[in-house]
Amino acid sequence: MNKPIGTSADGRARYQKIVRDHRQAVGLCRDCGGEAVPNRTLCREHLEATRDRAKRRRAARTMQGVCERCDRLPQSGRRLCEQHIADQNARARRSSSKRRIARLNKGQCVLCDGTLAAGDTSYCGKCRRSRTGADVRKRALRARRGLCAKCGGDPPVAGARWCASCCEEKRAYRRAKHRREARRRREREIRRVVINRYGGRCACCGESAIDALVIDHVRGGGTSDRKRNGNIYRRLFKAARRQGGFRVLCDTCNHIAHVHGRRCTCQDDATRRDVMGTKKKP
Repeated sequence: MNKPIGTSADGRARYQKIVRDHRQAVGLCRDCGGEAVPNRTLCREHLEATRDRAKRRRAARTMQGVCERCDRLPQSGRRLCEQHIADQNARARRSSSKRRIARLNKGQCVLCDGTLAAGDTSYCGKCRRSRTGADVRKRALRARRGLCAKCGGDPPVAGARWCASCCEEKRAYRRAKHRREARRRREREIRRVVINRYGGRCACCGESAIDALVIDHVRGGGTSDRKRNGNIYRRLFKAARRQGGFRVLCDTCNHIAHVHGRRCTCQDDATRRDVMGTKKKP
């Protein structure tokens, strides 16, 4: 590789970057061009040197009382700041999730690759007992040390076993869960009221099971109507009186009407055999 013309600092930096990228692309050490360690970008000598420099840098920052990876103050009782602890936990969760998913897809225990226990979806019998006992011992040890039983960080709040941040996280999770459940109940009630307002049964076959009924646009265009005006059930629920152009159909009749141009022909034997794969009863 020919060295580019020019001796400026920017030119040398650009040239060195090109050389390092070329060495990495062909599987050589980025620093010296020697044979790189498998799955690494450096040779063994430069890899050890890089690790030694990183260790000395972390030790120096620890002596100064700052985070090992930056100059921010570390979290209480830890060697990393809050941001780097969060990044470390996120990487660990991603790695653990990939490993667990790969093992579950093979029908194995997520911890030891063993056979899943009867009725268990994640662990074998030994790992289930071990994990339960380990969790109990870990929480008890943290409690004896006066730390949060969940994260092992800050001391627990008065009258509880978790720290303030973990308690707030749990409260936030419960509030979000209650909001989701309340929203689902409200949506189901709105849907029931609207369907009963428009007849409460399928206009074609007479089906009355509420879970199988939907509001259908008689003239079509339901998708564009939802994109333009939002949820149809909320809009009809807020309306002062019954609106025209809507009817109640079951899922089957709604599908048949969509296939046959807004005309439900579910009582037609030929259509039922063609759409639903059924035969005429004798």
